[in-house]
Amino acid sequence: DEPFVIADRSRSANGQYANMYFTRLAKLRKEVLTQMRARWGALPQSKTLDVTEDAECVVLGTVYMDLKAKPSALEEYTRDPLAPPVPPPARYRGADKDRVFLEDEAGRLLL
Repeated sequence: DEPFVIADRSRSANGQYANMYFTRLAKLRKEVLTQMRARWGALPQSKTLDVTEDAECVVLGTVYMDLKAKPSALEEYTRDPLAPPVPPPARYRGADKDRVFLEDEAGRLLL
């Protein structure tokens, strides 16, 4: 039994859209910082990993929603092909286990 090897090392399934979101965040950073200062004044800006509960700060990032009812392409691909298809949920949002995060280059912060 030979191990499964992906020959092309440049291909990756990690962070599918992350690069696009971080590029957009980098392009908008200057304008958002200007608006942030106008709205919240001198509050310090922090990275997600530096936030503490005892200090007010502003974090610049992208909102990410972990929707438990959203279909997973990976799960559909790995399902038994003879099993009947799973009906789509009526709504993707609103499940009790849904979570909202703020993401920046450093990490993810649960809101």
